[in-house]
Amino acid sequence: MARETVSARMVPGRSQFLLPDSAIGPITSVYMDEEAVRRQTGSSRCRTGELRTRRSWLGPAAGSLSGMLRLIDVRGRDTQGLAAMLPVPTRLSEDLHDRVARVVEQVRRRGDAAVRELSASFGDEVPEQFSVSATEIEKATVTVGEELMSAMREAADQIRSFHRSRMPSGDVFRSGGIEVETRFVPVRKAGCYVPGGRAAYPSTVLMTAIPARVAGVDEVVVCVPPGSGGKVPAVTLAACAVAGVDAVFAIGGAQAVAAMAFGTETVPAVDVVVGPGNRWVAEAKRQVAGVVGVPAAYAGPSEIVVVADDSAPPLWVAVDLAVQAEHGPDGMAWLVTWDESVSSRVAEELAAVVRDSPRRAEIESTLAHNGVAVLVDGPEQALAVVEAVAPEHLQLMTRDASDLAERGAQRRRRLLRQPRSRCTGRLPGRPVARAAHRQIRTLCSGAHRG
Repeated sequence: MARETVSARMVPGRSQFLLPDSAIGPITSVYMDEEAVRRQTGSSRCRTGELRTRRSWLGPAAGSLSGMLRLIDVRGRDTQGLAAMLPVPTRLSEDLHDRVARVVEQVRRRGDAAVRELSASFGDEVPEQFSVSATEIEKATVTVGEELMSAMREAADQIRSFHRSRMPSGDVFRSGGIEVETRFVPVRKAGCYVPGGRAAYPSTVLMTAIPARVAGVDEVVVCVPPGSGGKVPAVTLAACAVAGVDAVFAIGGAQAVAAMAFGTETVPAVDVVVGPGNRWVAEAKRQVAGVVGVPAAYAGPSEIVVVADDSAPPLWVAVDLAVQAEHGPDGMAWLVTWDESVSSRVAEELAAVVRDSPRRAEIESTLAHNGVAVLVDGPEQALAVVEAVAPEHLQLMTRDASDLAERGAQRRRRLLRQPRSRCTGRLPGRPVARAAHRQIRTLCSGAHRG
């Protein structure tokens, strides 16, 4: 039987680099049969883990990985009151707003000196020079090896082709002797924020810088938090080379967003700031909106809700939960299902995935704070949960995913994709070769390169 998966995300696309912003994301439907499932996942059974099920909250069980999924049973409850029952993360606090405002103002007034002081005060590694040299970037392309470079070039080609296919064209409206022409004009400079510190995210480089290039942006710069020794990871720098980035700066956090918005002695002021980040980064983008262009969707802490029935491969569900949870604090990873056996099987797979992951501590932290399995009466109640949570990533892994998406889609931009045991699961609809995210290779031992 064919299986279909729908994935929706508020995805900042190439439209963020064009004026005006009027693009709507694509819709693509892909199917996979049972044999393909077996080829992708290998053995679908894992060895440990158990999700205890009863009609109450379950706190993390000591020493039990699966215990990090707390169960909420809302079966039989009125959908109108669901929001009050669900532990939706707080998106913004007044304290955070004020603290970020102080960071933004200091960078605006004092430039590089403020960036250096703030980075040190937040415990970041502060490099001697914020700007990464062209020599260091070129060296990184050798350091990472040809296999990874080839994978990133392949991913870049696919991303480039996709965005070229979605480039808007101008038009002319004529009526009663009046002629109105619409033109899409690229901005001159784009700033891409790429998360770092805890891990390297070369895919984010590709998926922010390449659309800017396709749109015709003249200059693309990247800010990324430095890692050990104040250095940007080689894989991130290599991705910058593949994407054709003009300049890279080893700066992270709200101070990086402010630096790109206002400019400093080192960082040029840009016209648009894009890219995901933590709560501080998301709030900084809110506060500089108007000074620079920012996407309509502020990409803060990673959030995912997977709606699954018994047709969904439990391993795929577990991997999709894990690859969002690995981004660390303040995120959420939820499973919504009307089948208790699905929650149990997914918990088993999730336990094995987490146990074998090189980012185990980050995944465990996210799941301990906001790893949830919600039992519902059926698809309609599942959609009510989704609407109450409004997650960044939504995946519908059911037999009737297209119908469910049509009935419950609450977002302007949605993508439908085939679930794959490679890091397309991290950013749905954006093709990224499996080697471009090294930690995914350990999470998905059955992955193959297609």
